[in-house]
Amino acid sequence: MTWINIGSGTHRAPAPWVNLDSHDGDDVHPDVVVEPGAPLPFDDNSCERVLLSHVLEHIPWEDLPGFLREVHRVACGEVLVVGPDVYRTIESYKAGRLPWSLVGSVIEHKDYPDDMAAWPGAPHHWNCHESRVAAVLDRVGFTAAPVLDDSLLNSWPVVGWEPLWQFALVAIP
Repeated sequence: MTWINIGSGTHRAPAPWVNLDSHDGDDVHPDVVVEPGAPLPFDDNSCERVLLSHVLEHIPWEDLPGFLREVHRVACGEVLVVGPDVYRTIESYKAGRLPWSLVGSVIEHKDYPDDMAAWPGAPHHWNCHESRVAAVLDRVGFTAAPVLDDSLLNSWPVVGWEPLWQFALVAIP
């Protein structure tokens, strides 16, 4: 079975993971380059693990159901979705646990303060949050549940997990 890391960016997962991205250049060198909107180059039900780490917010909202249907087509096991949660971020800022620059990055991801890394061409298309992502996953045929035990994430190549401003969902087709 195949394990795929969709939207790998600069965070390549080690073998046996196959890293996919729509960009190849700069510091991004995926194993497989995929065109946005094109079918994933895998057979139906052939991917035992699928990682979507900080990728969904970069897909326009209107394209998200189609993308997730394509992920559902290839998945036969767990799908882990990790991303910024705008509500958690704002609540953590209001409680004094996060700087405003992080809130701005989660909401906009286009105007970068000096203390944040710039990722030109990778804007956030919509304000991502756990319940909204779970609803779309459920609508396209997944059963999604929040990750309640951070130790589950240890068996995945998740980079920089921070529950103050991120969510994690496990979805099963």
